[in-house]
Amino acid sequence: ETIRSHRYQSDWKEQIGLPTDKEFIALFPGSRQGEIQRHVLLQLQAAAQLKQNHPHLIFAISCAHENLQENLYHLIQQGPLRLNEDLYVVPPHYHY
Repeated sequence: ETIRSHRYQSDWKEQIGLPTDKEFIALFPGSRQGEIQRHVLLQLQAAAQLKQNHPHLIFAISCAHENLQENLYHLIQQGPLRLNEDLYVVPPHYHY
C-alpha cells in the first residue's frame, strides 16, 4: 500500500544539490545508530580512496531516518570528503 501511494519526485537530485550531469556512487551506512557508527567512517575512507584514483567521482550517502541525521553529519565532518562537493546527503524523505 505504501509503495502504491508513493509519488516519485523526478527532480530529487536538484532538490538536494546533487549535480545532475554526473554519475554518482551511493553509500548506504545503515538504518540504526550502531550500524552508522560502525560503517560510515570506513565507507567514507573507501570513497576517498576511490576519489583519489578517479577525481571525477561524487558520492551520495543515504540517511535512513531523521533521528540519525545529526550524528551522520558529525561523522561526515570527521571524514576526508567535502560535503556538497564530493559527498551529498540524501535525507530520509527522498528515499525510494
